Amino acid sequence: MNINDYANSMFRNEHLTDSWIEKCYDYVKFLFGDQLRGKVILDYGFGRGNWSLALLRAGAKSVLAVDASEDNVFRFSEYCNKHKIDTIKIIRGNILEQPIDEKADFFWIYGILHHIDDIELFMQRLKSMHRKPHAYYYLYLYDANSLRHFIVDSCRQLLVYSSEKNYLLSMPYYIDVARKRVRDDLVAPYIKWYETKDILTLCERYSLSILQQDKDFQHFLGNADSDEFAPYQFLVVNNEGLSNLEIVSSPVQTELVILKELFSEVFKHYKYKTEQEKESLVIGLTNTYYCAQQQDVSKIYLKLFLYLINIVLTYNIQLQEQLGDYLTLTKKALTDDERLRVYQHLGSNKITRFLVKNKIRL
Repeated sequence: MNINDYANSMFRNEHLTDSWIEKCYDYVKFLFGDQLRGKVILDYGFGRGNWSLALLRAGAKSVLAVDASEDNVFRFSEYCNKHKIDTIKIIRGNILEQPIDEKADFFWIYGILHHIDDIELFMQRLKSMHRKPHAYYYLYLYDANSLRHFIVDSCRQLLVYSSEKNYLLSMPYYIDVARKRVRDDLVAPYIKWYETKDILTLCERYSLSILQQDKDFQHFLGNADSDEFAPYQFLVVNNEGLSNLEIVSSPVQTELVILKELFSEVFKHYKYKTEQEKESLVIGLTNTYYCAQQQDVSKIYLKLFLYLINIVLTYNIQLQEQLGDYLTLTKKALTDDERLRVYQHLGSNKITRFLVKNKIRL
């Protein structure tokens, strides 16, 4: 899928509103206070343009808004022209294809770094754009130990839409909350997920020092923290030689390990099936996940487990060792047989406790 096609799948029907820009501005002020005043800021991969407007409102001298999508550039240019904004320079460009001949003090790399497939070239070319040696970056990275990583990475093993048209043909089969995420999760040409060690390696390689780690925008808006998805966000500075701030990361949940192992067995069964059958599994898995998102995160683990174990039972997929014990426990929960001994063998986690305490239906 080309970048413009992907961008349209995300932003074709997105419209900038004053209330949305105000919330973005409030978040930027919360993060940086008056630190951005008088700075030239690069907003790379601006998408809608909401962060460019928020950064400008937060005191930036000017904003370089760069995006590789022709239609994103057109839409945001129309908006700025209509509102007579002349301190945002809108540039159509892909730094991986050609260097950008501009200079900045602060680099807002928000919601785009995980889509960069050549991180080395990307960082080298950003560094060539520094106005001063001690340039600042704000980085947003996907967490490889999140439940969101499991669902997106699993689905992408079976399905990535090759065009916006192909996605739109299947779009009606996704529930509303899933549809809004799938257009990114399964349409994006490339996604990388980061562990703590990857972030530290990235900083070391490019002489960056972590100054602060922040909660994401959704947390700021008042949405509760969740083990389901908490992206990494850092303010870093170039070439300061400072020690990195200790990164706060979420522990890997036992339930997530179980889901990954279970999906691996289901994937082996589906690997050689038709594209339609693979897509059906993805649609079901995605809808299950995003529907359960309205509940406590422990319920998401359970719903995904029950969805996958139902496939195992339906297609008689053979499970070995610990997964075989989970299958036995599930069968006992279906018939409400005694199952404490199996529970004790598997240990205490949300999935085993639920299966022991409840008679289930699939």
